[in-house]
Amino acid sequence: MAVVILAVGITAVLRAFETSLVALAEARNTLLAHLLIREKIVAAELDLLEGAEAPTGPVTGSFRDFQWQLDLESLAVPDGGGYRLYRLDVAAWREGSERIYSVSTYAGSADPREL
Repeated sequence: MAVVILAVGITAVLRAFETSLVALAEARNTLLAHLLIREKIVAAELDLLEGAEAPTGPVTGSFRDFQWQLDLESLAVPDGGGYRLYRLDVAAWREGSERIYSVSTYAGSADPREL
């Protein structure tokens, strides 16, 4: 009887440990995806502020076992006077995972030739 109770207790502890390891791996993936997305947004914003030509269409790449995609869309600003507004859509996902992390934000830039 004591052996059965001990076996059930050890099994429960091992199962809880396995569950916590899975949760830790998901948290790590979420953090890496968030940092990757943030890095791509900041890089795009800096390029726009420096007056670099904004790429059109999706730009893709990889980082470790993550894939990412950045989409820049130029938006019309009526009477913006040289100010340009862009919509940034960034997505990151891990190969083999069903989970996709994505962020949409807006960034502006001024064309120095038109100011």
